[in-house]
Amino acid sequence: MDNTPTKQEDTSKMLATLRQTIAPGLTDPEFKLFCETCKATGLNPITKEVWAIKAGGRLQIMTGINGFLRIANSHPAFDGIEVEFEREGKNLIAATAKVYRKDRKFPAVGVAYMAEYGKPSPIWRQMPSVMLRKCALSLAIREAFIQELGGMYTAEEMPSNF
Repeated sequence: MDNTPTKQEDTSKMLATLRQTIAPGLTDPEFKLFCETCKATGLNPITKEVWAIKAGGRLQIMTGINGFLRIANSHPAFDGIEVEFEREGKNLIAATAKVYRKDRKFPAVGVAYMAEYGKPSPIWRQMPSVMLRKCALSLAIREAFIQELGGMYTAEEMPSNF
């Protein structure tokens, strides 16, 4: 008798593992929605491109900046990114990201202001340019690839009490 697991059994075990580790606390419908979102976007929860959390009793599907960059870089119309910073003396004021597409005349532009996005957390105090850059990139990439990313946000864009 062959005791080798079937592909369906392997898939069921993997889904159970994902549910327990990457998406704990989700209801069956929420977990199914999360799985369908992963399939539709091609984002991988194991490599932290996308994850599911419960906030205020509601499902929130979050995408990391690497997920946004993966979608942009894999799109045939993608034509590059530029990021610039605005400073007053040593103070970081804003980051501006421009995402270029081969099929558009003008780039999608995202501007993230420190006054709006900066958070009183250790990572923001230690690396404000990196964090604000992620916000500007998220804004511009979502605008450039709205079909792929509409309604998805990165953790850096969320309020600090989220």
